[in-house]
Amino acid sequence: ENFQIVCDGLADNANSRIEFWDLESKSLTAASAPFLARFLSRPECLLRSLNVSRNNFGNEGAVALTTALEENQSVTLLDYSENNITSEGAAAMLRFLTTHETKIEELKLSRNSLGEEGVRLIASSLASTIVPLRLTTLCMNECSLGTEGAISLSDVISAVPSLTRLALAKNSIGPAGAQALGRVLAERHSLVSLQLGGNALGSEGARHLGSALQNNTTLTHLDMSSNGVGAEAAGALLAARVGTLSLFSNQLGDTGASEIATALEK
Repeated sequence: ENFQIVCDGLADNANSRIEFWDLESKSLTAASAPFLARFLSRPECLLRSLNVSRNNFGNEGAVALTTALEENQSVTLLDYSENNITSEGAAAMLRFLTTHETKIEELKLSRNSLGEEGVRLIASSLASTIVPLRLTTLCMNECSLGTEGAISLSDVISAVPSLTRLALAKNSIGPAGAQALGRVLAERHSLVSLQLGGNALGSEGARHLGSALQNNTTLTHLDMSSNGVGAEAAGALLAARVGTLSLFSNQLGDTGASEIATALEK
């Protein structure tokens, strides 16, 4: 009831100048979505960033908020992390965003159970978009994507030329997933940041990425922490000359430390 009063007050106030709204962990549910959607759809809305992470909007609430953006020309960041969104909800959201022009630049879906099916549906929407996308940042950490999910996503990244930051940490994508993403890095030159920490890539996956990055001049940040990367594979990554390379919590040992020191001296 209190949330409805706040949203109605903002929606009815033509002088509202709120640009950033942090609603993380406010116990909001799908029943709260229509009130917030009404505010978002107001033509005078100036909100640029909306963080509703760690609530319980579910599929119904997330879709209601996203479709409210049809009348909104200000929101550029949506954070739906940890909201009990499944593959069905994510697919509906992406279908809307790829068929209606919005200002969305950053979309965060981390810690939702999207699974391989969810990312396949997301990839399908991205590949068939009928409107120009402004999307620069896509976060899907801890979404149970698996190897097939990473492969599906890598197949369509080129369909989003605006994308510069991709976060896929803790998704168990494995060496084959790394190989698929490596092919994108070898051919595509707009990604500047890629987060792959905690994905069981191993040395094999690291070598795939290291080889792919030899001719990539745009990637400036690569997170490979907690991936079981050995010293030799770490050397292959270092040779790629990525601006910031995170190798925290890997199996580098003294040999790996020596490889790093040598690379830094060059």
